Amino acid sequence: MSEPRLKQSSLFKKKKQSLGGFYVSSLSRNVFILLLVLIGVFGTIVGPVRNNFQERKNLESIKKQLELANADNEHWKQEAARQSDSNFIISYAREHFALIMPSELAMHVADPENAGHEYDLNNYAQKENEILTQQQREFEQYRVPWYERLTKVFADE
Repeated sequence: MSEPRLKQSSLFKKKKQSLGGFYVSSLSRNVFILLLVLIGVFGTIVGPVRNNFQERKNLESIKKQLELANADNEHWKQEAARQSDSNFIISYAREHFALIMPSELAMHVADPENAGHEYDLNNYAQKENEILTQQQREFEQYRVPWYERLTKVFADE
């Protein structure tokens, strides 16, 4: 009795077919078609995957920018709260504008280099008055109408 012969599938048959002028076996033809299909599938998948990775990178950079902006926003909120405090305003006015409260007395501390010299407040006031009167005289010169100043110029020549 002879053994039954197994049927070969049509995929592995060794028929030669024409493919564009070339004779190829059906196996190599099927492999070629399979490769074309895989390349097509791979080509359609690569673009969206690449875009997905690029979008993730963009999303991460935007998240970092958002964290920095939130930290900066928090810093400025704290700064605004600190500057609206009345104690801060008073200390700022004292430091930068040398302002004092009505019940306080202002003191001037001399530099160590000038510590041995006495300050003569009367002499200082007298010099200040001289400067003011000189400035007033210069100002008075311009209070004269322009035509009188012009006649003085021609009279002096």
